[in-house]
Amino acid sequence: MHKIKVAVLLLVLAVFIGGISQKASADFLTDKQVNIQTNVIEGFEEKDAWQVKYSKFRCRNWNQEKKDAPDESASWLNWIEATADKIDILPDGLPRDVRGTKEKTIMAVKGCFDTKGYNWIVLEPKKPLVPQGITRAIDLWVWSSGYNYDAYVVIKNWQGFYYSLYMGNLSYYGWKNLRAEIPYTVSQLTQYVPRVKPIEVVRIKLVAAPHEKPDGFYAYFDYMQTQSDIYVPRYSGDALSENKW
Repeated sequence: MHKIKVAVLLLVLAVFIGGISQKASADFLTDKQVNIQTNVIEGFEEKDAWQVKYSKFRCRNWNQEKKDAPDESASWLNWIEATADKIDILPDGLPRDVRGTKEKTIMAVKGCFDTKGYNWIVLEPKKPLVPQGITRAIDLWVWSSGYNYDAYVVIKNWQGFYYSLYMGNLSYYGWKNLRAEIPYTVSQLTQYVPRVKPIEVVRIKLVAAPHEKPDGFYAYFDYMQTQSDIYVPRYSGDALSENKW
């Protein structure tokens, strides 16, 4: 009789533990569901959509030319459209269905400084670049002429914190796709609905190595993408989460 009671208790305990495990597994799967999508957030097709800033020792004029007035920084930023006979100026890695059609313009910047040092160039969009969902990575095509510059993308989260994310060094020639992962420590969620709080891409920053040649710098940019998790858990009445009145 005692053995039967023990067996029954063990059976009940096993069922109870199994139920807990099943619930934990279900909760885990629910929390871990993702829907990763790649989206273009900036194709650099709109001219004058960005502005450029330089560090303190920017040359007064390009190539040290003697002019009555200093060059405007905006004159060192340009947009170049690929024509049918110059399609090769675009990155080879662009999707074939958009290369030279929907995507045919690149953004160009040049730099000149009076002295060597940690000179920097900052490029900022005039309109907010806010990707959808929880961003996991940002990538960008950058053309370089071998200068020893480091490239960063600067983002801002919903709490107002700024993060400078390293994308790569520009000591190469031609087009290359640079990528930055978004650390999980960058908060993109709150406990309140709507829970997802997308980041904002604030700027691209290029920083010269201290002994790099200070003048004659050129770089080109195209096709900025994000890889984002756009999965949104469903719950009863979730349509009210966006209902503001």
